Amino acid sequence: MTLLRKAAAGISLKAFPFGSQAATAALRPGLGTLPLVGSISQSYEQMYRGQLWLNVVINKLARGIGRLPLKTYALGADGERLRQRDGWLSGSLARPMPEGLHPEGWLVSEKYDGVRAHWDGQQLRSRSGHRIALPQVLLAQLPSGQPLDGELWLGRGQFQSLMSLLQTADAAAPGWQHLRYMVFDWPGGPGRFDERIAALRARLHAPGEGPGPVEVVEQLSFETRVELRRHFQSMVTAGAEGLVLHRADAPWEAGRSDHLLKWKPVQDAEAVVIAHLPGQGRFTGQVGALRVRDAEGRVFSVGSGLDDATRRAPPPIGSLITYQHRGWTSRGLPRFATYLRERREP
Repeated sequence: MTLLRKAAAGISLKAFPFGSQAATAALRPGLGTLPLVGSISQSYEQMYRGQLWLNVVINKLARGIGRLPLKTYALGADGERLRQRDGWLSGSLARPMPEGLHPEGWLVSEKYDGVRAHWDGQQLRSRSGHRIALPQVLLAQLPSGQPLDGELWLGRGQFQSLMSLLQTADAAAPGWQHLRYMVFDWPGGPGRFDERIAALRARLHAPGEGPGPVEVVEQLSFETRVELRRHFQSMVTAGAEGLVLHRADAPWEAGRSDHLLKWKPVQDAEAVVIAHLPGQGRFTGQVGALRVRDAEGRVFSVGSGLDDATRRAPPPIGSLITYQHRGWTSRGLPRFATYLRERREP
């Protein structure tokens, strides 16, 4: 039995106060009722049948969803399903910055805690391909026919407010006037990264005008590791999520790239939920941890960081979550994985 199937089997067995052998021997018709979570009760026979059914369902989910890659699909304007693996919609994705990196040849910008958004020249879409609805006055600021890759951003520490804003249908909501689309690349564009950024700045920033709702991200360069670290510390102290480093001479490429790095005080990543593990002690009757699988196929549990509301109504199986961690264990698993949030589409 695989580790994932063992975990799945453990869900149903741990949900009841006895082991499977005892259950097989004792669960016979007419032996009375056993109180379950809350005020629910049922016969031992019914509970045993329910346990068998739950085992079947969870094992099927583990075998199926557990093997799903974290690649997603997008619905194109022509109605066809487009695989994100190779298209520009997948965007360039950053790897964690290695220790001791020398900043020569790298351009450095702030890492924004916003919502990744791709402009294809006509529509704004999320990383998963869903259309993002913005007031027409803001969409009119985006260049027709010019692909852009960037982040919708309300400001430091405003991620939840941003999500609420993007889910409202009220075009008069006050938050829209503070929303900015921070552009950091030209998907599929020619030349080096520094050349693409210069071209975008020339097109999107009119001479003599300050930044508007569409802003090309400022890129800085540093000569020494000491200068880079000082800048990182000052930005984090000011509330920034971290830094992004991009090779100045890099061509554009989709997917995870060694030319694009992120530096954060605490690393984060995404994983798909494949099972809900039951809580114990004061968490009895709630979710104790989420069993997840990341893009590299690693399966592990995330329990820290779950508040009471999330334990009562956890992210559904098949959904994506963002978790934080502090490096890797000797087994290659995230160290101190902590739940941050469910990655919902705006």
